Amino acid sequence: MLPKSSGTFQKCREPLLITQDGEAKLVVMDIKSYEEQEQTLALLRMLALGNKEVEQGKFRDAEDVFAELDKRIAEDDSRPHDTFDWEAIKKEAQARWQQ
Repeated sequence: MLPKSSGTFQKCREPLLITQDGEAKLVVMDIKSYEEQEQTLALLRMLALGNKEVEQGKFRDAEDVFAELDKRIAEDDSRPHDTFDWEAIKKEAQARWQQ
């Protein structure tokens, strides 16, 4: 059970460092901060993996990916082709890749 002061702790969202004999032993943080930290770490892991794959040459040119998507869409007669404005999506993605 948390002490009454835990409400203040949760509002300020600063981690609490617990020491023993002057040495840091534990860090306590509110759940929202912990969850945000976990999400940030997951994103950083994905970025690191992506960078590693780029360094290893494991990537495809955006134009090739869009050409393959166009081909798959053209071959798929089961869904309406006007669902998405693929040209606009391609232009937006290409603009983002060039930044």
